[in-house]
Amino acid sequence: MNILSCDQVTPISEFRKSPFIASGQRAICVLKDGKPAFYTLNQLRYAQLLKIERDFNEMISGKKLPF
Repeated sequence: MNILSCDQVTPISEFRKSPFIASGQRAICVLKDGKPAFYTLNQLRYAQLLKIERDFNEMISGKKLPF
């Protein structure tokens, strides 16, 4: 079982009781039956990842090649 780098790990039962716990964290791994089921991100981290994806797509499409 691999858990990606995250600030907190919580069982799905606890996440269902309080799904807004992710608002203050960068990333939370939610476990189901002891295995990662999904990850949650706060809005700031999600926006950062979207920017990284956009920059990467621009780079590979030939607009900004680093070499």
